[in-house]
Amino acid sequence: MDNLVTERLVLHPMSVDEAEAEAEQTVTGEPGADVRWEQGYPTEGDRAVARRFLEHCAATGDPQPFGPYVIRRRSDQRAHGVTSVKGDADHDNTASQHVMTGAGMRQIGEDERVKHYAVSWGR
Repeated sequence: MDNLVTERLVLHPMSVDEAEAEAEQTVTGEPGADVRWEQGYPTEGDRAVARRFLEHCAATGDPQPFGPYVIRRRSDQRAHGVTSVKGDADHDNTASQHVMTGAGMRQIGEDERVKHYAVSWGR
């Protein structure tokens, strides 16, 4: 899976290998030699996302292109947090709708509960 790149940020899809390494590194509180973290990252919430991702992959496989993405600052590649792309958003969750359209997704439908989005991973 390719990165989603904006002017300031890179959304990097979390892989099983990265999530396992992330979990081990968070126990010690130290990133690996080739990993760059912003101060305060990862939070307990970030670690919980990584754990749930690993559990999901073990049970049903990798959900990409949906699932967790590590948020990195483009200028120095430092990790700042984790976000999840799930492909739908409640009608009243305009923040998620803006994130999905900003990441290049387009609305492809809606029902009484949610709006559904899709992205084309063109090469």
